[in-house]
Amino acid sequence: MTIEITKLRHFKKGHLCGFVDIVIKPLGIAIHNITWFSKDGNSWFNLPSEKYTNDAGETKYRAYVSFPDDAVYKGFQAAMDKEVTAHAKANPEQAPQNIQQPQDFLPSQTGIAYPDGVPF
Repeated sequence: MTIEITKLRHFKKGHLCGFVDIVIKPLGIAIHNITWFSKDGNSWFNLPSEKYTNDAGETKYRAYVSFPDDAVYKGFQAAMDKEVTAHAKANPEQAPQNIQQPQDFLPSQTGIAYPDGVPF
């Protein structure tokens, strides 16, 4: 399978770097508004979720999509990191410092194929 970035919106606030829309090919599954975070040289991606308040009054988030196990989750994280990195290298004019407005959406040029054994 491949992951293709269909939109990338840079938005820097704290550890938040932006929002990513993807298509998982060849299935054609589209996932919108994946949040992209980075801290201390590590990046991670959170799938869309809903905000709620638990019984203790704490704000929590419940994911709309889950992974069957940790290996699939880590594979997805690694694949997203590779795709976003490749997208940035292929599109240097779209680097965050060159984005004039945070609402700019950026199309991907290509997806990346991952070796067998990697779920994404």
